[in-house]
Amino acid sequence: MASTSVHFPKGMEKRLDELARRRGVSRNRLIVMALEQLLESELGDWPEGYFALDRLSVEEREILERSEEEFIGFIESSRNSSTEPVL
Repeated sequence: MASTSVHFPKGMEKRLDELARRRGVSRNRLIVMALEQLLESELGDWPEGYFALDRLSVEEREILERSEEEFIGFIESSRNSSTEPVL
């Protein structure tokens, strides 16, 4: 298992220890849990350029454009209607 040294700002070590005590885990485990949560949240990021249109074929672009037009049309008709929109 890899290890590293961490230098805490003044007062943070005491706050970490208190939180770890309240959660019933070690300071090390608390830090690992926080880092796991941070890394997990980063998994939802899309790679740069992922949605660039030049990645799509002509057919895929046409499908995307039609879908956009249908979606906007649905929103516009819902705004102008006094009844609930039908999905």
